[in-house]
Amino acid sequence: MPQRIFVRRVSIRATDQGDRGVVDDIAQLSLAREAMLALLGIPHNEPHPSGPLFPHGVIALRHEVILYREVKYRHEPLPIEVWVDEIGDVVFSMQSRARARGKALFGVHTVFGARDAHSLKPRALSEQELERLREHTVPRLKRSPHRAPRGSTSGSAADPQPYRPEAAGRRSPLHP
Repeated sequence: MPQRIFVRRVSIRATDQGDRGVVDDIAQLSLAREAMLALLGIPHNEPHPSGPLFPHGVIALRHEVILYREVKYRHEPLPIEVWVDEIGDVVFSMQSRARARGKALFGVHTVFGARDAHSLKPRALSEQELERLREHTVPRLKRSPHRAPRGSTSGSAADPQPYRPEAAGRRSPLHP
């Protein structure tokens, strides 16, 4: 079965920016969530050809936002790549990455669970749901194909690593 990455073009609204003209991380999470839910066919105004994947919706159990660069307001829609990362019995995780001019702006990793109609808690995934999720599953890579091999002095500006003070031998002022 061919695996594919879903690309959704999401418009940045003028209200998504702060006083410096930069889109904040909550708005970035909202943009990524909109693209992820479009892949799942959750917006019922844009239904999937074979029907809604999760008729009672999904529950977002965890979000992780990785900021690479500042996102400024733009008139053209921002392309966000979305794919399924892992599938379990009850939960599945999705990744998304926004890029502009070949450079990563931000990424979001989210763990979802299918919502049970009666208990409103995560339930086991059905075979039909598993099959449709597998269509967009991309195997996890140990290193990004855009990054230079280990030990190389040249890194790729197209897919930078987020700044981590502890990796540079410094202690973070936020986490002593």
